[in-house]
Amino acid sequence: MYLFALEPPLVVDGWIAASSPEPCNSSLDAPAYLVKLRRPLSDGPAPGIALFDPSARVEFVNGEFVVRTEGVASPLRFRQCASNEGLHLTAWRGNHRTWHEYWYLGYDVEPNCSEKETAP
Repeated sequence: MYLFALEPPLVVDGWIAASSPEPCNSSLDAPAYLVKLRRPLSDGPAPGIALFDPSARVEFVNGEFVVRTEGVASPLRFRQCASNEGLHLTAWRGNHRTWHEYWYLGYDVEPNCSEKETAP
């Protein structure tokens, strides 16, 4: 398992310890897990992206996380951008968005997302 910390960009490996009864963020409707990391990411809570694929190779290139996996020709590229009060976390294969989650921050930030990044 890998966890990508978005600010500052960092990749840390670890393992899933258990399912969590509480969501990580009230704006997400997705399963949550407790993870153990080889080293801490930061001093406080911050959004990140977890990836479970033992064949994955992860690197941070030109402002995005690039994930190459066995048997897949085109890598996944994970990005983040800001809207008025939150972050849009996305994954792309080529020009096709394959995953999107919104992380509500609860305070104003400078928007920098394109329409393609925030589309439903």
